[in-house]
Amino acid sequence: MLLASPDEKVRQSVQTVTHYLHEILPRYGVEKPKFDEVPIDENNFMGFWNTLESVLKEESQFAQLIIDATAGRKYMSAFAVMQSLINDLPIEHVYYNHMITQRYHDVPYPLIPRPAHQLYDLLRLLKR
Repeated sequence: MLLASPDEKVRQSVQTVTHYLHEILPRYGVEKPKFDEVPIDENNFMGFWNTLESVLKEESQFAQLIIDATAGRKYMSAFAVMQSLINDLPIEHVYYNHMITQRYHDVPYPLIPRPAHQLYDLLRLLKR
């Protein structure tokens, strides 16, 4: 499930990400990955909160939920963590890939040198 703004630059990023995921996921046993998109207004905080809450509740029928909060605004990452803490949902991880340098901004993940980024599980950091 992708929550994304209809902004043209965001649309291009979503297309790039889904292209790579269609190439990568079959190698991990996901033969025909399907991506559902939910449009968001990134300037409407409560609208995003309500959309995120609705999507998470709908998706909670699955054994586990994993959120990648890397793309998006800071408040979106905070809301993802808050949703995982206050709702009784099977959210296992909230990942955030921190770019140590902006040199590789908009570079596909596999092409970013390992020392240029750090992957964090925000839930694990909070539950220590």
